[in-house]
Amino acid sequence: SSDYGIHATTSKEGAMLKGKAEKKQIGRAVQLLFKLDAVPKPDDAADALGIAYLASMNPELYPNNCLFGSKNILPLCLLIHIHISISETQYHIPEAIEHLRENNFSHTIQIGTSVETSEICIELAKKYDIVRATIGIHPCEAQDIPVEKIPEQIAALENMLQTELEHIVGFGEIGFDHYHLSSDASEATIQNEENRGFRAQVQLAKKYNLPVVIHTRNCSELTLAELAHSGLSVFVIHCFSEDWSFATKIFDISA
Repeated sequence: SSDYGIHATTSKEGAMLKGKAEKKQIGRAVQLLFKLDAVPKPDDAADALGIAYLASMNPELYPNNCLFGSKNILPLCLLIHIHISISETQYHIPEAIEHLRENNFSHTIQIGTSVETSEICIELAKKYDIVRATIGIHPCEAQDIPVEKIPEQIAALENMLQTELEHIVGFGEIGFDHYHLSSDASEATIQNEENRGFRAQVQLAKKYNLPVVIHTRNCSELTLAELAHSGLSVFVIHCFSEDWSFATKIFDISA
């Protein structure tokens, strides 16, 4: 998956898409996972997610998919992972939101990557009725946070949960990334900081009963080990750059 696509969702009601039944299942799973408002035609929404997934894999077969700019095929979409306040898009947020509306997106979930961007996600959720927020510290951000500063960061995130929970539908993205390694620390130090930050955020997500967006790249075994001991069962894997064996192990953890 990517920051602009549809994600494989792990929960008791979602799995990898392998047919019509699974397409409907994952659509409903996404709806339940993030506790989104009821949509007018949930079956249509589920089919739309299924088609969107297939289109992301085979764009030549679905040239008019709404993910690529047309509203002619899909009746409804949920964009569950985007960073609209990052890069060039931050200067065109009203236009981007309007574009999503015009292309039949019922909701878009803005993903936090730090305390600062999490606050921005919440402000966007307050301003636009189709926006929901997640909060959390991305592993690439966590690499540069000294261990002694982690409690302060966690306290800031919890303060958001205590005051803005109505706008927050998930926790993340959090996890592990050994593809983008900070040049200022050893791999062992980075892993220690990532592990501490991940575990502290998992506890916070569990305390407030929130699904979690898991980022993993170039560290599949570490991710599996940490998830197995985390007690989490409702989460999204992002970004997914692994193989089917990794996926089946994730399903076992989330069962």
